[in-house]
Amino acid sequence: MQHLLAFADERQMNEALENGQKGGTPVPLRLARLAAHPTAFALEAAAIRGKKFLWQLDPYASNRDYTAPGGFAREGQLLDALDGTFVTPQALPDYADGAPLAPWREKVHVLGFPTLLPRVMEPVEHDDIQCVFCGSLHPGMREPGFALALFRALHDDAVTITMAGGGWERFAADADETARVLGAKFVRPGLLPPDEAAALENRADVLVSLGNTYDNQMPSKLFGYFATGKPVLHLAVSENDPTLPYLARYPLALVLHRKDGVTPGTVAKLHSWLHNVQGHALPFAQTARLYPEFTPEKVAEEFLKWL
Repeated sequence: MQHLLAFADERQMNEALENGQKGGTPVPLRLARLAAHPTAFALEAAAIRGKKFLWQLDPYASNRDYTAPGGFAREGQLLDALDGTFVTPQALPDYADGAPLAPWREKVHVLGFPTLLPRVMEPVEHDDIQCVFCGSLHPGMREPGFALALFRALHDDAVTITMAGGGWERFAADADETARVLGAKFVRPGLLPPDEAAALENRADVLVSLGNTYDNQMPSKLFGYFATGKPVLHLAVSENDPTLPYLARYPLALVLHRKDGVTPGTVAKLHSWLHNVQGHALPFAQTARLYPEFTPEKVAEEFLKWL
């Protein structure tokens, strides 16, 4: 199959596209994403002989994290220039009857994230239960308050919570209070290179997922967590958290809701679950059967169907 790309060479494509890093997805699956990224709008006027498709992993006009230039009118103009676009299920309401993008509904195809890939898990011995979050914090979208309050209330000397990544400036007081209560059992290593973040997740007993407040965006990171086979603690802050149906399939998941508060019952449930799931893991083959639509093979099959 011939692939006609709007880049001067593959090196430029590798630098521009999200999954173009060494060891990433194969070239035919490396697609631009629409998230206020200039690459997406460059595709609009690109002089190529092939079809133009866009992979929209995040919403543009309906994104609640920023004001998109031109809004839905600009997004519609872009869609006019395309043969089709791939979106997440959470974006479909924008294309429903009466919705702003309804005129372009026939161009839309739902596609999963191709992030369910086997990961090499090398056991690292340690005495405690290590809970790990790796990711960025964003005020109003992804905040650590519920997680910090839970682990302060838990205050279990057998449990260490590590939260790596940036964005802590607005949450410094909460972090300082957690450090005062938990001491060395609360670790913030800051921003980490990808290989160090992967190593941190590798030695974790439990991976911590912070729910988004926006119900039209789903973090693809969750499926990377599932790929490890490790237990996942998800802390939901939205009534319509889009990850909940996927977490319901995962037998090693615990979902706690902020609306229920940090009560003695919630803390006891967390304590019991952490001690019960330590050392448990799902084989990758089982996880892939739970989420076939997020394996690269199924994503590629669906993608090629619409070319």
